[in-house]
Amino acid sequence: LQQEVTTSRPPKPVPTLAKVTESTRNTYQWYCAQCHGIKGKGDGINAKLLTVPPRNHTKAEYMETRTDEQLFEAIKFGGLSVGRAPCMPAWEHTLSEDTINSLVQYIRELCQCEAL
Repeated sequence: LQQEVTTSRPPKPVPTLAKVTESTRNTYQWYCAQCHGIKGKGDGINAKLLTVPPRNHTKAEYMETRTDEQLFEAIKFGGLSVGRAPCMPAWEHTLSEDTINSLVQYIRELCQCEAL
């Protein structure tokens, strides 16, 4: 009997609706605004240095095509984890899951949109 060896990532986390607080907004300004911009428009100070432009979080037409889980995974595991830009870093060792959930909700505020 041959045993199948699998190497897989732990089960995907399921985002929960988190409250957006002043701390959430400060976290976005500290970790995200350098690329995504102070108001989330993708025009942060580092944006012009990146080969792939940062996502404009205020663009509802696109953001509505992303699930909360996809946003959560992009923040936690980085852009490549959701088939996006490799320059989007993984924040799993920096931000707690609660904070990431809160950031997902803040991004929904920025785009004034809901998930799929």
